Amino acid sequence: KQRSLALLREICAEDELAGTLTERGMILACHTEQGYAKALRTIPAATARGVPLRELDRAELARLEPGVDFAVAGTLLNEEGAALRIPAFLVALAAALRARDVDIVTGAEVRDFEVTGRRVRAVRTARGELRPAEVVIAAGVWSAACARMLGVGLTLQPAKGYTVTLPAGPGTPTRPALLSEGKVAVMPLGDRVRVGGTLELSGLDASISPRRVDGILHTARRYLPALDTGRRLDVWSGLRPCTPDSLPLIGRADGYDNVSVATGHGHIGMGLAPAGGQLLAQLVSGAEPDLPLDTFALDRFQRGIS
Repeated sequence: KQRSLALLREICAEDELAGTLTERGMILACHTEQGYAKALRTIPAATARGVPLRELDRAELARLEPGVDFAVAGTLLNEEGAALRIPAFLVALAAALRARDVDIVTGAEVRDFEVTGRRVRAVRTARGELRPAEVVIAAGVWSAACARMLGVGLTLQPAKGYTVTLPAGPGTPTRPALLSEGKVAVMPLGDRVRVGGTLELSGLDASISPRRVDGILHTARRYLPALDTGRRLDVWSGLRPCTPDSLPLIGRADGYDNVSVATGHGHIGMGLAPAGGQLLAQLVSGAEPDLPLDTFALDRFQRGIS
């Protein structure tokens, strides 16, 4: 995560992406005394890894978030906690890439591959045929289906999550907050706030369960009683590509000289993706990877080395 954050700082220093990354710290809120005691025990290990996690007393919490009522037993603060406005980041990143002559083709569902020997010669899509020198399968939960067309098996499990966008009000924190026991995240977005959570194993079904959404908002109100959940501006669900050990799948596809895979980042998403992208770029370009790729090997579960 720290490697990804360093890369995001570098990327977001570009004019087009300025403002999409904010670093105001992140609050870890614990509703119960038991949960708070458990969180406090994680501080030594976190600080040993370079994460500046510390206890946050009520007076300091009130100074950081004046007027926000936290109904909690205690809070911690990650002083380097960062937040990425992902939709704005992706739009700005696409614009920056196009300005650098990168061709982005949308609506191009992959339907088949043309293979000669150990190389993919063409990718047949809904928008026509592409003839790339290198193929990278990075299609989230759909990566497994793409790889299967090439006879490559990936151990992936879709895990559905939800977000609800609400209007911000007096009960809204000004910095990201993780509601610890409830496994819910609160992300302020100016005049809006996004509340997200759950991990539902539902296959590729991305339909929205009102019961799950109500549960997320109920949890949020337990921690933040003044949060206005009456008006829902947007309700969204998405599928996270998860692996059994929560580490991504990054590497060359067995049997091919020009096919690589980058997927399986799970619920951490952009916390792992930039560092994973850097490793993949090193692999594809022939450079020595910074980290041992065995950790992320595509077939590690089949070989029993996870």
